[in-house]
Amino acid sequence: MFRRTSSEPDVVMPDLTELDRARERWRLARRRIGQITCAGVEPSGLARRVRDFSARLLILPGDPFATHLSFDAEFWDWWTNEGPAPFGTRVQWTDTEPTTDAAVKYKQGYRKWDAYLAVHRHGGIEAGWNPAWSGTEGRRYLGLVQTVGLVWIGASAQTDAVRRLDPSGPWELTLVLYETEGVHLGGFGSGWREPHVNAVLGFRAQREPRVMVRREFDVFPGSEEDIQELAFDLGGRIEDAWGMKCRRFLDADGDLEGTFNPRRWDF
Repeated sequence: MFRRTSSEPDVVMPDLTELDRARERWRLARRRIGQITCAGVEPSGLARRVRDFSARLLILPGDPFATHLSFDAEFWDWWTNEGPAPFGTRVQWTDTEPTTDAAVKYKQGYRKWDAYLAVHRHGGIEAGWNPAWSGTEGRRYLGLVQTVGLVWIGASAQTDAVRRLDPSGPWELTLVLYETEGVHLGGFGSGWREPHVNAVLGFRAQREPRVMVRREFDVFPGSEEDIQELAFDLGGRIEDAWGMKCRRFLDADGDLEGTFNPRRWDF
């Protein structure tokens, strides 16, 4: 929708909609913690507590600066359960703890977390982990199946949080992969050639220092089928960012051909 100004009758100015205002809030909230694509901006917040941090999923409600959620006994009864198992495999979190802005489940590494899943006081979900590894030849790889699986778990947790905590939309989801320049995708479903096994011939390395996948929703996906579709869409967009038309997070052979194989998900 547009309006015409009286002083400049030939200039058409856009009306700011609620979605426009939400986009500005999302941008400010993401910039505050470094969830942007600009190289040189260090990720902050919960991500600083992760060992070798390289990926973060962030889901924001319409007001990412809201602080209405209280971490009371009823909340902890919910948040300390085993959590969603959308593809049949649960994450065995080491422990839970509150912070100023979020309640966190984490896998404990040496001094720092290996990964975390958090619900913020605004009702949105955040997850951080390290799906990357170094090969013996010095190249870096990023685990595709592991990343799609954790996106799936994070999105499923958000659906559960919407049902229980009732945060309001619209919604923004961002997945940022950090330090990706020169990195190859790996960790595929069954039947695909792996770059660290097949000498990288024919495999493309990422040229950008960061990759961000972004989605918006008026209403956050609520069914298991919708969450799976969202996880697969993000997986496909990761493949697109590496210039690949195939979907290697799905098995290419075997009894689970064309589907997501939980047995390939190593976390």
